[in-house]
Amino acid sequence: MVNKLKVACLQVSAREYEDRCENKENILRMIDKASDAHPQLMVLPECAYPAYYISPLIVKNSLEFQKSTLELITEVKQRAKLYKCYIALGMVETDLIENILYNSALLINPKGQEISRFRKSYLWHFDSHWFCAGEQYPVIETEFGKIGMWRRKTWKK
Repeated sequence: MVNKLKVACLQVSAREYEDRCENKENILRMIDKASDAHPQLMVLPECAYPAYYISPLIVKNSLEFQKSTLELITEVKQRAKLYKCYIALGMVETDLIENILYNSALLINPKGQEISRFRKSYLWHFDSHWFCAGEQYPVIETEFGKIGMWRRKTWKK
């Protein structure tokens, strides 16, 4: 097991849903820039994509949103593989079958594979108006040790 883990925390602005295309490009630019420091793990914040402020009806019913989310995930996977690092991506996830939203985090490994998905479980303030609560707390074994993810305020449940 490695004794040290170099982590890059990438802070994106809390944007509106209408700014999602710009936000997507900003996320990818930030990953590219952070790669200069050769981190083993890059972490993006809660709802980094499409935005922190969303309109649930637009997101749930938007095929364009579905397509752009899949494109972003694909590009982040490619970068994880290119830069040989783990990337944790905070995003709004849609369940097309149930037509519901989750405040989720994906963990992508250096091979470009999604190895974990966490859905925020403790919904506070306006979260519960938009999102459904997740029920699992996945922990993944890596060469650095165990990695778990949570979203802000999850621990208060």
